[in-house]
Amino acid sequence: MNKCIMSGNVTRDPQISMSKAGKPIANFSIAVKQDYKTDGEYKSDFFNCVAFGGTAEYIGNYVQKGNKVLICGKMQNNNWEKDGVKHYGDKVVVENCEGLTPKNKDKGMESFGSSQNMDEIPF
Repeated sequence: MNKCIMSGNVTRDPQISMSKAGKPIANFSIAVKQDYKTDGEYKSDFFNCVAFGGTAEYIGNYVQKGNKVLICGKMQNNNWEKDGVKHYGDKVVVENCEGLTPKNKDKGMESFGSSQNMDEIPF
């Protein structure tokens, strides 16, 4: 089974593009703080993420740099070759996203929801 659940801060504004079929694609990255200290400080792990369809549309509309999000998805190898050199990496294919950062309270909205029902996530 390939399932990952992460909570972290968005490190850059999502880049939204469209597939050939006209469906939205969102690319972004998150920083997830480690549970332990190294040299007296907490470190973070950084993950590149991609979302498709309705989830990408949600991310494009509601998620921005600095927001805290909860994502659920799967890890996928992201291997490619450029100029004869093989590159290796991983990315998270986001299936669900829930915003955890309150919106500007001056506008009367305290939080934003999720792209899909998070109750369906098996913990």
